[in-house]
Amino acid sequence: MGITNTWKWISYLGVTDEMPVYFQKATILYNQIIRILLFFLLAGIILLFQTEELQKVGWYLLALYPFLGITLILNYKGKVHVSVLLLSTLVPLYILWVSAFTKSMGIGLNVLFYLTPRAAILIFTLVPLLIIGFYKLRYAVFSMSVGVISFVLFDYVHNLAGATIDKADFISAHYPFYVLMLAVLFVVMVLIIVFLQRISSQYENLVAKQKEEIATQRDYVTSQRDQIKRQNDTLMESLQYARRIQHAILPDSQAVKTDMPEYFVFYQPKSVVSGDFYWLSDREDYSILVAADCTGHGVPGAFVSMLGITFLKEVIDKQGASMNAAEVLNELRDKIKDALNQKGNPEEAKDGMDMALCVLNKQNNALQYAGAHNPLYLIRDNELYTYKADRMPVAVHRKEKAFSNHVISIQPGDSFYMFSDGFVDQIGEEKNEKYKTRRFKELLKNIHQENLAQQRELLREELNSWKGNREQIDDILIIGFSFA
Repeated sequence: MGITNTWKWISYLGVTDEMPVYFQKATILYNQIIRILLFFLLAGIILLFQTEELQKVGWYLLALYPFLGITLILNYKGKVHVSVLLLSTLVPLYILWVSAFTKSMGIGLNVLFYLTPRAAILIFTLVPLLIIGFYKLRYAVFSMSVGVISFVLFDYVHNLAGATIDKADFISAHYPFYVLMLAVLFVVMVLIIVFLQRISSQYENLVAKQKEEIATQRDYVTSQRDQIKRQNDTLMESLQYARRIQHAILPDSQAVKTDMPEYFVFYQPKSVVSGDFYWLSDREDYSILVAADCTGHGVPGAFVSMLGITFLKEVIDKQGASMNAAEVLNELRDKIKDALNQKGNPEEAKDGMDMALCVLNKQNNALQYAGAHNPLYLIRDNELYTYKADRMPVAVHRKEKAFSNHVISIQPGDSFYMFSDGFVDQIGEEKNEKYKTRRFKELLKNIHQENLAQQRELLREELNSWKGNREQIDDILIIGFSFA
């Protein structure tokens, strides 16, 4: 820290934004005057130590340093009023005592040591009060009382100490010096007022500059906020439009033909657009139900889901009456790999999808299932059975093989569930852990006998209860269907 920075740091000791502006400026000036007093006091002590007779006076004056140092410490601690009280009461009393004691020893019986203590008492009494003391009336009254009493009783105290001199002759002999001392005091007061005005001007300029900088920063922040808001509004408009497109491509779960099995779709995206998608289609000889989970969520997942929906429709239309669930996944994988230019290189993106696909043959009442990571649950006679999926996605994979096709003979009362991993991976607020597959299976067993619309609401209530105030971490999709 350089001299300039040190000077500035000391000047602002005890100054806070909560202070009135006048009090802030006065405190700055008060700190600066204390530093000046420290400097001149040091110069006087050095001069006194040049004469052997006056060295004792020098030691007494040196004792004033702790008083002045303590005032700066009090200012630093924010105790400015206590600092003023200390400087304007204890210091004049100490000067009075030192003056009387030194004169009783026959030291300094000359014009300098006769008038200097009086001037010092006036300065130490008036200067702090002139600058800052009148801000608190009780401090001003107490300090002024001590100063006036010290000045009035000056000669009396000296007489008690045995330091009497012929005051009348002394004053008349040194009348010009008296006038000079009064003039010096007057000049000091004028300089203080001028200095205070200068500090006031500098401080106001500093405050004005800071306000200007704050205003500039505020305008910049406001501009950036408005720009971000415009960008956010534009982005949200785009996302809302993308959401409409995505929902337009998804089948209307209420409009699919009624000769499909009874079903429900619980679909809750994490963001405006979703990486999960479902597909329901009723054909002459078969019905198709698909629950898919694309890589990522939000916009990235939505892009992949659009590819998946488009290619899925093409593959299903191509298969026709010879519909095979596993072959649908095999062909869909080829199209995804070709569209995303996936060659199996280690550095390329592994975008794709997990999927559970069911094909219901209306002629023989058999259900085909093929899965990429996503299993199929069957609840029959209150027991839950799991049809495992192949451990590979509908995308490029290092151990790629044909998907397995499971054929299930349907019995009355059977309930089936297909889903993405969003529900079981959701972190709970209370337990701070995932919902997990075990809980999910128990939940399905407990609600499977309810009607399908009620099952969907029970799933929603359980998710909200488990999640609490936690953020939803992924898209959620569950499809349930049953046979009477």
